[in-house]
Amino acid sequence: MFASILEEKYGINVDREDIKFNVLGVNHFTWVDEARYKGEDLFPLLAEAIEKHPQGLNNADSNWANKSWRNNYLVLADLFKRYGIVAAAGDRHLAEFCPGSWYLNDEKVRIAMPDELQTMLELANTDAGKTFLSAVGADAFVGKTLDTLINRAAEQAAPEAAGIFADAITSMTVQDGEAILFGADNAATQYLHDKTYSGLQTSFGKVVTGTFDQVSVSGHTLNEAWSGFTTYYNKVADFKSTTGGTIAMAALKIGLSKAGKSDLYDKINGIQHVNTNLGEYVTGRALDGLFTKVADKELEIRTDVAARTSSLLQKVFGRLDD
Repeated sequence: MFASILEEKYGINVDREDIKFNVLGVNHFTWVDEARYKGEDLFPLLAEAIEKHPQGLNNADSNWANKSWRNNYLVLADLFKRYGIVAAAGDRHLAEFCPGSWYLNDEKVRIAMPDELQTMLELANTDAGKTFLSAVGADAFVGKTLDTLINRAAEQAAPEAAGIFADAITSMTVQDGEAILFGADNAATQYLHDKTYSGLQTSFGKVVTGTFDQVSVSGHTLNEAWSGFTTYYNKVADFKSTTGGTIAMAALKIGLSKAGKSDLYDKINGIQHVNTNLGEYVTGRALDGLFTKVADKELEIRTDVAARTSSLLQKVFGRLDD
């Protein structure tokens, strides 16, 4: 990473062995509190590179499908801004070792499962439901795998926002800027939403659906897992109207009533064939999460001077403090 930063800054090729580090900590979560090349402190160059490349420092092979995971040093960059030293591990390890709410499972942006999938998982977690699904032959759907796959597919589309946001910002008029600066706490977010949502729907949609045959968990791609789930779900819809289904539904009603889940029986009784367009669903929920995070960041910048981490942000939003 530091060799790449030096190459970008000075146009020189540097051997990693020529960069001197002071390392602290233990395996998988070591820290570097000093990095120098020929006596030059490299931390200011790192801070400059982080500000210049908000989407990450590693631009090699942008096709996520070619790797099991992609390290852009985004977690490293955030930890550096928090603590002023460098965490010497890949983002995957760093995210795992930090508090869960920092980088993983952010409920504000995590995509909830489609209604059909939530209903089936809820049913599978009851004794009466397990018996019913076994009778239908629909007890092998990969629900939890689908949940993971849906969110991984959405994650791959996030970088698409950068260029579209940049176009919206560069086309902003002085009047737009004034209205945003002195507008509501979400004025910038609303501006970006109005200017970019249509373009993001198209670009996100292409990336999201493009990953459906690439993102894989436990041997299943998202397309395979969704296709399998749809088959099982539709089996339930068709089974209800058969003679065996009528008997099984009666037993299910009794079992769920005893478990205090009569509302779940009503959901199962109302099941029709799957009608969720998965591409549209994931794209829409991903965009909702994206703009939620943008709004949170905007509010933080407006209200917390320390969040204005660049000279431009300090200059522009500093006017609010006058």
